Amino acid sequence: MGSVPLMEKPFGPEAIHAMSATFDSAWQDLEASGNIFSSQFSSRSTADWARKNIATRILTTVLRGERDPDHLSEDALAHLAHVLPRK
Repeated sequence: MGSVPLMEKPFGPEAIHAMSATFDSAWQDLEASGNIFSSQFSSRSTADWARKNIATRILTTVLRGERDPDHLSEDALAHLAHVLPRK
């Protein structure tokens, strides 16, 4: 993941709402799936890693102009699946 210059671009209420709703939705979907929390992926550090990756992907996508929470959530989870450590 590339670095995101957070201080260069302020977020308005629409973007903040989209990011918040998206993160909550994506995290609930991930927990419900049980995939990342099964077997070797049950550690707290893995949960923190997943939360960071989801948040970073959402932020990066919002910086590119996307505001639809459904699209942001789907994209973040697809990205997480792509970067998920393999056995």
